[in-house]
Amino acid sequence: MSYQPAHQASPEAERGDRMAALRTAFEIELGGRAFYERAARETKDAKLKTLFTRLATMEKEHTDTLCRRYHLPAPTDARIDLSHLGLVERPGDAESLFAAAITLEERAALFFGERAEAAAEGSPERQLYRELAAEEREHAEMLTTEHARWKAGKPGLL
Repeated sequence: MSYQPAHQASPEAERGDRMAALRTAFEIELGGRAFYERAARETKDAKLKTLFTRLATMEKEHTDTLCRRYHLPAPTDARIDLSHLGLVERPGDAESLFAAAITLEERAALFFGERAEAAAEGSPERQLYRELAAEEREHAEMLTTEHARWKAGKPGLL
């Protein structure tokens, strides 16, 4: 039996932590993608349909990047029902869809930020969580800008 200092996790524990971090990241990205796909289907506004389709594509790109970076198989395209989250009051309504999308991205950023702070300094999980938190904050900011432009009748930036 080898001695492991109390502050250092075993390689098996580190692998388990990394896989848990990746699993959580996939769940959030797949959930976001499912939400955006549903929003694109339900909105009657052609510009919003385009915006949400592009956001769904971005979420798919994020899962593809995680797969490449960590040498993992691509997740299946299972449909995820997010209706239980109670984020969309009136499906298809632009204000509800924007509010829900921004809330999802902000929740994901907060979650990943908290996980980053809880992870060991210098660990791969901490770096992954920091990157994901920054990405989700960027999405929330982008959606906030798109929403303001949409309300003002201006074309979107995407």
